[in-house]
Amino acid sequence: MIGLALAAVLVAAAAPNGGSCDDAGGAVRFGDWLLERGDYYRAIGEYQRALYLGTDPPLAERLTLRIAQAYGRGGQLEKASQLLAELSGRAGIPAVRDAAAFDLGYARLLARQWDLAATALHRYARLEAPAGGAGVTRARLLEGLALLRVGGQDAAAVEAFDLAARDPSAREVALDLATETRALAHVPAKSPVLAGVLSAAVPGLGHLYVGEPGMAAAALLLNAAFVWATVESFRGGRPGAGVVFLVGESLWYGGAIFGSVADALRYGREARQERLEAIEARHPWVIGLREGPDPAPRLPPGPGP
Repeated sequence: MIGLALAAVLVAAAAPNGGSCDDAGGAVRFGDWLLERGDYYRAIGEYQRALYLGTDPPLAERLTLRIAQAYGRGGQLEKASQLLAELSGRAGIPAVRDAAAFDLGYARLLARQWDLAATALHRYARLEAPAGGAGVTRARLLEGLALLRVGGQDAAAVEAFDLAARDPSAREVALDLATETRALAHVPAKSPVLAGVLSAAVPGLGHLYVGEPGMAAAALLLNAAFVWATVESFRGGRPGAGVVFLVGESLWYGGAIFGSVADALRYGREARQERLEAIEARHPWVIGLREGPDPAPRLPPGPGP
């Protein structure tokens, strides 16, 4: 009992400005203190305590935004997105509404929900002069990166980067990203059609074309073995075994064709993935939302509404 009382005294003393956690204002101050120190879930608890103790609607919106940001910074991106989606649609305070709109796109980017992230960031960028959030330029840069991950949207990504280049402070990085995006068209790739045709002609040749010599040798040997077993079975008067080997050969033959096509598609995806990672690595602060050489990607603290 004495230990609990002592803990309560220590918690109250830890609250900034000596505020008590038994009132809404003290809970908010203590929550902010915890949030800045990375204790996200205790911060959420304090913000929720403040909501329970009673606050006016504007403060409730600001607290909900802080709760969403704490969830995001703590890795609970789905919970963060749910709260941010609600705020971005109904918040009465422009700074809160706009900050939630940006944070929604950013949270979905971190969650690798590329198409949803691009849509949310595009909607935010159309505000032109948002009252909250990281700003239109940063939103356009992130929108472009999200579109690159969606696939088939390289032209739209270039457009987003070109729009961001209108901001002198981001012109260099935006133009570099646009140039890198155009270069994606020249990323090495293998033709799935050619791989399939080669495998149909000679099992394993398609795998060799996409750079899989081990798979090529295996496909050639297995198909050759089944063909030999099929022919020998029919010659030896064992039609039942011949049919079994023939079915097996058809499966291996079709598998070699399908596998080479799949490998060709994977080759292209992996080559593009490596190039995209290299592009992002050139400017990590774009995703990190901070100026600096090596930021840690996390949900931004917002404009301080």
